[in-house]
Amino acid sequence: MKIPEIIFCSAVFTLVATAGFADAPDWQNNFDNVGSFYNGVAAAEKDGRYGFVDEKGREIIPVVYENPMMFFTDFMPAQKDGKFGLINKRNDAMLPFEFDELDMRNVRAIRVKKENRWGVFAGDGSEILPVEYEAVKPGAFVGENDRYAVVARDFYWGVVDRSGAFVVPPEYEEIEAFDANGLARVKKNGRWGMVDERGHEKLPMIYASISGWTGKFNVDDPLNTVRTFYRVSLGRGQAGAVDTQLNKIIPEIYAGVEPLNDQYLLVCLPVTERLGLLRNEEFKYGVFSFAAGKVFLEPQFPRDSFEVQGSFLFVHAPGTAVYSEAGEMIIPPRKYSHIKLVKNRFFEARVPPTDGGWGMINLSNPDLSEKIEEVVLDSRGTVIHSTKSGVKNAAEYEAYLALKKEAR
Repeated sequence: MKIPEIIFCSAVFTLVATAGFADAPDWQNNFDNVGSFYNGVAAAEKDGRYGFVDEKGREIIPVVYENPMMFFTDFMPAQKDGKFGLINKRNDAMLPFEFDELDMRNVRAIRVKKENRWGVFAGDGSEILPVEYEAVKPGAFVGENDRYAVVARDFYWGVVDRSGAFVVPPEYEEIEAFDANGLARVKKNGRWGMVDERGHEKLPMIYASISGWTGKFNVDDPLNTVRTFYRVSLGRGQAGAVDTQLNKIIPEIYAGVEPLNDQYLLVCLPVTERLGLLRNEEFKYGVFSFAAGKVFLEPQFPRDSFEVQGSFLFVHAPGTAVYSEAGEMIIPPRKYSHIKLVKNRFFEARVPPTDGGWGMINLSNPDLSEKIEEVVLDSRGTVIHSTKSGVKNAAEYEAYLALKKEAR
């Protein structure tokens, strides 16, 4: 017989055989196995049935249930006569033993299955959704938007609130739960779009795929927020992105869009016409900045060319160029080497000798070390100090020295 499924949030008590142990209390011989005691209570097994006993061998929960059990807060699932129910620590039935499956991953909204129909109950046994749906997706009434559940009726998916009213009608082939932005991805006729909490279509059903989002976006303070986007694709080689207001921020002209960090996205295009799964080296990459609101570097660089330091983007390909978060070039490529950001405000760098090229410089060679000019630049890329020409901006250089001293 197939054992009905019960989904636990954590492991059940480990049962340890006690028969034959010289130091086991006599009452333990009444059971086949007794688990480790915790707060004076242990799981016990006898003849394939399970319950709980205290340290004197008294059955706190009768050893009559068909599966090992564990308490979730003040209640636990149990199986009797092939059906699942819910009991409390006094062995009172919080849910009757009439269900084929219980999903305990959310103890405040327990999914139940009976005669191929699903519903949702609270831990105290009160009904949230009646057992009348063909399916209820995991995560009902929990997570980023705990007011809703995704359910199936007449072979299509919809979304209901806690009263059971449909806020999104059951007419979609697939639905992902509402996110913190109040948007849900929906699929109809093989294409994806997005709807709001009133079921209104906010993004047309034209996409082959729509990704999740990365965080909550504050339009009033875009430089101090977790960056957010939805990756959308019309099909192969037609990927772009929209923001949480569903404004198109990247047109669907790229092979792929992926996060670099919370300030930048990478876009890519293939450099080969070969079909099939392509490797990273078969793409060139560019960069989108949330602060700039645009792709400011079109795909032309290898994937490993990019490095984010503070709010600045370093591009190593070849030499090093530095860009601000707004997409402005601060330091052009090949002008300096050994560029280092100091406290997200200044840069230390070297000016390579005009006759030394861009190869490795041996600083122990006095002839070469004399040719090396070291500079300090401000956040706009302007030189404020040079080892050859001295201080260019006294106030900024003093601020730089103070930050260096603070760092030490």
